[in-house]
Amino acid sequence: MSGSYNRDIFGRRVLTGLTFAETNEFETLDAEPPVDERGHLLAWETEENSFPQNQARWLELYKKHQVARTRLNSER
Repeated sequence: MSGSYNRDIFGRRVLTGLTFAETNEFETLDAEPPVDERGHLLAWETEENSFPQNQARWLELYKKHQVARTRLNSER
């Protein structure tokens, strides 16, 4: 299993730092194209506070996952 994934107490594959439900939500959001409310692709330099709700949630989960991965790697 890669460093991005672990198993929860039920043996389910989860992203490090996320719950099973958050992992499912993240993977669903991650599969969606990054578009605005009009269907235009978002530019990378878009302000965080102007993201559509689904992309803002993706970023929130991504950051939570990255913090946990960084913490885990520093403990090794």
